[in-house]
Amino acid sequence: LAAATTGMLVMRLGSWMFGASALMYNMELYGGLLIFAAYILFDTQLIVERCFMGETDVVRHALDLLVDLLAVFVRLLVLLLKRAEEERRR
Repeated sequence: LAAATTGMLVMRLGSWMFGASALMYNMELYGGLLIFAAYILFDTQLIVERCFMGETDVVRHALDLLVDLLAVFVRLLVLLLKRAEEERRR
């Protein structure tokens, strides 16, 4: 997951330096959505394992999942706004 996140960073930097294209934007948007969905699964598994070992810091666990869910929410919001803008243009 860290390598995929680094790849997203490289794509973002490349689009800033060499100009953004619609294909790169969509790859970054959908790729980021998949990556953060995987992070939700990964963090959920970590929380289950840590709770099994006796760690009961529920605030930290909730914040870990909140950050992941916010990243997914932002990308879904961008996708919905993009779709609404395309429908408005028709």
